[in-house]
Amino acid sequence: MPSTGTTQKVKDLEGLIDTLRGKLRAYLELIGTRFSSNGQQFQCPRRATHANNDSVLSCNFFPDESHWHCFACDDEGDIFSAAHFLENRPKDGITWIPDTVLYLAGRLHVPYEFEELTTEEKFRQQMFDALREVAELAHRGFLMTETA
Repeated sequence: MPSTGTTQKVKDLEGLIDTLRGKLRAYLELIGTRFSSNGQQFQCPRRATHANNDSVLSCNFFPDESHWHCFACDDEGDIFSAAHFLENRPKDGITWIPDTVLYLAGRLHVPYEFEELTTEEKFRQQMFDALREVAELAHRGFLMTETA
């Protein structure tokens, strides 16, 4: 696999993540989640696993509205786990930042900036890319010996 060629990173990534956590309600409303008339109960982000697609609204927000809890399936999470369950967004791994964090920032119109990687960060990125390529080559070699 070729190098990612990444020379930039999100400036204040932790701040962006914190801002997005506070947008859980806005995200759920944006994707059409059904809420009770008082706005406190809503469909579980894991409603596809519920027997009745969560027709009886079983989720509530934590007091700060940055996390949810479902009383039917006993699951809980934040905006990132909701995006994973509702839109199949990654909840971890090397694609989590571009495919989940930046995706949600775009959908919710949350601004962010990029900044250049430091020399040390560029070196670590090159090492990560090289190790990933070695791992993929080793995996392919393993698969070839398994089928032989």
